[in-house]
Amino acid sequence: MIKKTRLKFVAVTMTVSIVIIAVFGAAILISTFVRGRSQSFAILERAAEDFVRSVPHDNSPKQNPQQQEKFNQLRSFTVRLDADGQIIEAEYNAELYSADGISGYVKKILAKNKREGGIENLLFIVISLPDGKIITAIDNDMENSMFNDLLATISIAAAFGIVALFCIVWVLSYWVIKPTVQAFEKQKRFISDASHELKTPLTIIRAGAELLEKQLDENADADALKKRIGDIKYQADKMNALAVNLVSLSKIDELETKHDYVGFDLANAVLSETLTFESVAFENKKTLSYDIAPYFDYIGNPAAVKQAVSIFCDNAVKHSDENGKIAVTLKKQGSRPILSVSNTGSTVKPGEAGLLFDRFYRSDTARAKIAGTGLGLSIVKTLAEQNNWKIDVKTDLSGNITFSIML
Repeated sequence: MIKKTRLKFVAVTMTVSIVIIAVFGAAILISTFVRGRSQSFAILERAAEDFVRSVPHDNSPKQNPQQQEKFNQLRSFTVRLDADGQIIEAEYNAELYSADGISGYVKKILAKNKREGGIENLLFIVISLPDGKIITAIDNDMENSMFNDLLATISIAAAFGIVALFCIVWVLSYWVIKPTVQAFEKQKRFISDASHELKTPLTIIRAGAELLEKQLDENADADALKKRIGDIKYQADKMNALAVNLVSLSKIDELETKHDYVGFDLANAVLSETLTFESVAFENKKTLSYDIAPYFDYIGNPAAVKQAVSIFCDNAVKHSDENGKIAVTLKKQGSRPILSVSNTGSTVKPGEAGLLFDRFYRSDTARAKIAGTGLGLSIVKTLAEQNNWKIDVKTDLSGNITFSIML
């Protein structure tokens, strides 16, 4: 499950990343290309304007020595045409161009019949004059080479970036996906356990009702009828407790902010809630002891503290062994109080302790022998998250288990 989800996450992340890299790279290339073309045409415009200003008033093919020297240092050429399209003056770099070559370029440019554009490796601009035209062109090989170099650089950088990104995403995907997968697995277990918890009492209630109906037809004695009715009431009470816990847990989950905190005597709150379980422990032939430091001024949510104590004590009474011992302690560790509830006779197996706070989780032994819904400790966990408590559970080889909260 984790591997499959991990692969999907990596695939989606890499696809999005590649698209972003491609768009970014394309934007750089297009911007560079457009800027280069604009600069080239701007150079041609200036060259053409300079040439126009230097053109003599007559049509004689005169050479400007200074202008020719400048063109000998450039990759461009400029020609002046008469009304018939014949070259009457030309200035160019003799090392790059020949007269025949320029004549061929001029014919191709005129065939284009455009003011500006490109042919082969040249960019050109055509300016119309009353008595002819001026054509200025520039070799664009250097710009094309730079553009190709940039394209190669971006492609190589993108390839290395994608490989590096894949490695990073693959490593990090495990930690990113793991909580989601765990939450999904918990949800599936929650549905399965909730179905089990509801199915059992419903099955017993239905079977008991059918048997009760049969015994009524057979005129069964009152004791037998009372037993069947008692079974039905017990299972109904169990379902009612489950519904109450679910509602309680739902209400706690819906809280988006912490409870309003007030100052109260923490020791008194813990003691008063603990004392309510003395009679319960006595009726179950178990011993409840407590060691609570007095005068514990505390700022927090008293209702949440009392609910946590109640759940821990109820859990301890149910899950301790016959003639078991239950101990409640409240002491200070550093600047924070520690509430602990322990009991003997734990049946929690090694590795199970971390699962006890999951909703509906109950060990196989507890599920078979002890009534409950498996939601109490989940409620404590939710309260701890909302009130910034730290919860912990420890077991030892003697069968003792201790639940602790750093309040």
